[in-house]
Amino acid sequence: MDILKILVQKGLLKQKDLTAITDEAVSAGITIEEALIKRGISPHDILEAKGEYFDIPSSSIELSAAKKEGTVQFSREEYREKYPSIDAMLFLKGYVTTIKTRQAYTLVSDIVQREGYDPKQLRVVKRWQQEQDKRKELGVEDETITLTDRLIMELLGMSKEAPEIIPALQKKRKFRFKLGKVQGGSFQRVK
Repeated sequence: MDILKILVQKGLLKQKDLTAITDEAVSAGITIEEALIKRGISPHDILEAKGEYFDIPSSSIELSAAKKEGTVQFSREEYREKYPSIDAMLFLKGYVTTIKTRQAYTLVSDIVQREGYDPKQLRVVKRWQQEQDKRKELGVEDETITLTDRLIMELLGMSKEAPEIIPALQKKRKFRFKLGKVQGGSFQRVK
């Protein structure tokens, strides 16, 4: 059974819509999850379906219960931290929007360079750029630079046509970090 069928079972989708959702995702160049969200399925419901599909708990309560039963040893977040290569591939495919470890950072950077990917075509980079544009539009400054932010800025620096946003970010943020303050994959900015 796949994630879409789980959503049908839960009554969140109709069987007749499955082909249309898949076709929409393929033709628009978006993930199945993005197509589902466009159709009004909540990210929470999608994560729950993925959790059932991959049999990895999606909440701390489910994780505690599964650990007590001995059916699972770690959460999705812990899994990504434990297996940086999986985290890197999930990131490159657009299934996650952050990376969890420095090892995943290095793997993503190496793969993009080695395979000659255009970073601007990666879903996560497009989303990141949209977020930066929105911040600029609203005049909201980002107070922290995460490991993922640094990776995306590095990837965009590899791009033949680095976007205008990189020089602006480099000027605004002096790229000084408290390296001892790495928690949850983010660096705290030194003012």
